[in-house]
Amino acid sequence: MWRSKILWRLSSVYGLLLTACFGLLGWYLIGRMENHLLADVRRGLELKTLLIRDLVNERPESDLQAQVERRAAQAQVRITLIRADGTVLADSAENPAKMENHRDRIEVDQAERHEVGVSTRYSGTVLQPMMYVARRNDRGPVRYVRIALPLDAVAAEIRWLHRVVWTATGIALGIALVA
Repeated sequence: MWRSKILWRLSSVYGLLLTACFGLLGWYLIGRMENHLLADVRRGLELKTLLIRDLVNERPESDLQAQVERRAAQAQVRITLIRADGTVLADSAENPAKMENHRDRIEVDQAERHEVGVSTRYSGTVLQPMMYVARRNDRGPVRYVRIALPLDAVAAEIRWLHRVVWTATGIALGIALVA
């Protein structure tokens, strides 16, 4: 029986089909979870921009830098307050006087058009991938409240998810092929 060519051909086809099915399932699950994690981060940052915007509107301009530094430390995010012309008023990670104009940043441009803008990119300032969420403010000197969060925690979660999904896929595939 083990020498039968038909058995080996059927087993090979069956193995390839199972490998393809489990591979597609793993790829789909990882993609869905990654999108879900990033959407959660985005929602959290959008909520924080609302809270910071309300706080900024109640403070004098001279107090903004101290407020930004204090709130950023509490929320473990980076906060940037930007004028309508793109000049940085306050930033929790850098000296605003030394920062370049932010008017052409993707998230700021989107916030001008749609009230909220989002961008995920590598930050040259903190040297890591970040998610930026900017919210337009129609009161006071601060036109945009931007909050950024490093994506290293999300990347670690996605790496863990890869290990779990591919390990489970390999075990399930092995059991299916033996059966």
